[in-house]
Amino acid sequence: MMNFCIAFPFPVPFSEWVTSAERYWVTLAKHRSRLFAFLEHPGVEPTNNSAERALRHAVIWRKGSFGNQSANGEVATARLLTAARTCVMQRRNALEFLCDSVSRHRAGQPALSLLQR
Repeated sequence: MMNFCIAFPFPVPFSEWVTSAERYWVTLAKHRSRLFAFLEHPGVEPTNNSAERALRHAVIWRKGSFGNQSANGEVATARLLTAARTCVMQRRNALEFLCDSVSRHRAGQPALSLLQR
């Protein structure tokens, strides 16, 4: 057993790894009905590729701009990127939506909704 641990070092001691593996197995068993939902429900995708693609622009922006300098900036960025991506998915003009939203906020009018009707 010692040779195995030397040849393949774990990020945690082997004794803790066993308990980590057990916890992982218990978690898999607990969520097994959701892991294969795509087999039972025709509209469910087997991968999260669409979610990964939706996040790609935000990740590229974050890397190019070196992120945010404050918690408030992080929240603002998340909201702006979410609104922009939702507009793209709904085939709406994101800049027009954001400009209208700011104008309505400054005028004290109710916010625009991104929820589909």
